[in-house]
Amino acid sequence: MLLHPTRRTILGASAGLALPAVAKAQAGWRSRWPVLRYGVITTETGDALSSTYRGFDEYLARALGVQTEMFFAAEYAAVIEALRANRIQLAQLYAGSYAAAFDAIRGDIEPLVMNVASGAMGYHSYLVVRADSPYQRIEDLRGKRLAMADPNSTSGYIMPSFYLHQQGIVLDQFFGFTQFVGGHEPGLLAVRDGRFDAMFTWRFPNNSGGAIKRMEDRGMIARGTFREVWETPGMAPNDPWTVRKSAPADLKADLTKALVELPTGAPAAWHALYRGAMEALVPVTHATFADFVEMRRFNERQRRGR
Repeated sequence: MLLHPTRRTILGASAGLALPAVAKAQAGWRSRWPVLRYGVITTETGDALSSTYRGFDEYLARALGVQTEMFFAAEYAAVIEALRANRIQLAQLYAGSYAAAFDAIRGDIEPLVMNVASGAMGYHSYLVVRADSPYQRIEDLRGKRLAMADPNSTSGYIMPSFYLHQQGIVLDQFFGFTQFVGGHEPGLLAVRDGRFDAMFTWRFPNNSGGAIKRMEDRGMIARGTFREVWETPGMAPNDPWTVRKSAPADLKADLTKALVELPTGAPAAWHALYRGAMEALVPVTHATFADFVEMRRFNERQRRGR
């Protein structure tokens, strides 16, 4: 069967598999959720999505002793709503979407773990243009066309909007045209094709990973297509796996253990999920993301003119 909580879903690879009788008989959270559902924000579809998450799905089902089902959506709000409505028990978010979920669920959200990449627990947002464009600095883009990923995107809107506001640049006043385009990949392709002049996207400090590098590695764009013209002075914390704060303690403990042990418990799945860019998943608390809750609230006030 397929779930239809929003636009698109895909069943986890392990859904429908018979479980050992002992797993079914386990008490605790499993009696409430014999099928654990988790959500991810992704623009991948079809074979690419299956390649990325199949091994993780199989590992999670095996580690937890339950069936699993995966919910995916390109829209940040769709995964947040699924978590708010208890249609999923676990969600892979970003700092910005975690902040949005914190307000949407009135604080009833808790990060379990976050990834570490090449020793870094965060990433930059930066503004890119086509490499052959005449724009060398952000000041050169006054009155030009700006693509933005999503209003709940950390690097695609929340961070750059906040930091540029501190520098006296209000996005929809500085640029001649701004538009949310539904993700990093479609926005970058639109800049490449000349439909926009610039876009905010993300990368790790040593450029070991990021939206552009991922697209280059997949052959979606040629290397050297884009050039940087501005970077945020601060970094966003890496992506958290989150649950409802009110979720049972044993569910949180089992999920944390399974996620922390993923790199050693299923190395192939770990590599497919993070494409070699991550070193570990480490426990984390709300304090790591508290600043981004306030940053998003500031942006929302500015958008509403308050």
